[in-house]
Amino acid sequence: MRLFSAFFTEKKDVAKQEILLEEANAVGISKEEALAVLNNDEIKQKVRTLQTQWRQLGVNGVPTVVFNRTSALTGAQPQETFKQVLQELVQQGE
Repeated sequence: MRLFSAFFTEKKDVAKQEILLEEANAVGISKEEALAVLNNDEIKQKVRTLQTQWRQLGVNGVPTVVFNRTSALTGAQPQETFKQVLQELVQQGE
């Protein structure tokens, strides 16, 4: 939530490491702890793998709603669109 507020409300560039460290500190994570995570190659690879998985599901913007990890709706959608997707998923399960 802190990063969300920093980016969308306070217009901070959360892609910058110094901003990430400031925001981590704001929620009680020390600079050393944050740097250890940011510089950990194993964690970086896990994040990249997750990014790839979500992109393959069609997640490329916000908001995105994913259904059963098989389909997704991106962007603002009318209620009818959600209803249609849910009905299709129920029919597939029968």
